[in-house]
Amino acid sequence: MLTLSTSSSSLAAILDRTGIILPFAGLLLAVLAFVYNDRAPFTRSRRPGLHYPDAAWPLVGHTLQAIKMVANRDLDKALAFTRQSKIGGWQLSIIGQGNFISLSRPEYIEAMQKTHFESFEKGDFFRDRFADVLGRNGIFVADGHAWKHARKTASHIFSAGQFRNWVQVVVHEELDKVVSLLNAITKENASAEKGEKNQKAVIALPELFFRYTLNSFSRMAFGADIGCLTNDPACLDMPVEFAVAFDYAQNVINERLV
Repeated sequence: MLTLSTSSSSLAAILDRTGIILPFAGLLLAVLAFVYNDRAPFTRSRRPGLHYPDAAWPLVGHTLQAIKMVANRDLDKALAFTRQSKIGGWQLSIIGQGNFISLSRPEYIEAMQKTHFESFEKGDFFRDRFADVLGRNGIFVADGHAWKHARKTASHIFSAGQFRNWVQVVVHEELDKVVSLLNAITKENASAEKGEKNQKAVIALPELFFRYTLNSFSRMAFGADIGCLTNDPACLDMPVEFAVAFDYAQNVINERLV
């Protein structure tokens, strides 16, 4: 009898201090934890067939696991999820981002990018993170009518006449620079073998191809030569201001997405 009286007094004291707010909040939390027992609140339940990792907590879903994966750059975990899926797809529930779905089969990519393209909108989540670099109405971020307009505008770049009169010219000129660089390095190495130089020259092919692609596209799309490539092999060791800024922008966008 004394214990019941003491409990009633404690409950009355709590109600006097908080009113019904605290009990109501506790009840609401319990209800939410029951309804969303394996995912973030107000998100849809798992999609049938997709692999759904077991480490999902009530109200937070896979948020903690996703944070750990991003912090550790744990791409092996993502690969493991893909291999555990029978249909080549998996799903995570993350607070603030909703359901994250990864698909890895070619037919899925074709459906999203071609067959049912209009059903897979990029949305504000995507645009908000890319807007600083790509704007909000460009072909890479737009949806619906804005995307069709951007696509129609961009298609003029790849018309037969444009390709013959400009794209082909740019590609050949940039390839000539690549060939000149390779020839120059070959001559330097030949001199090194004869003892005229102490050390052979080394070329990083990924860097060469990156510079070729970036310089070619900037000329084709914007008519601007940003100086990524010259006939001198020394150019590969010189930073290009635009390329450095572009790499930085890509890293920032990647951090926003993950």
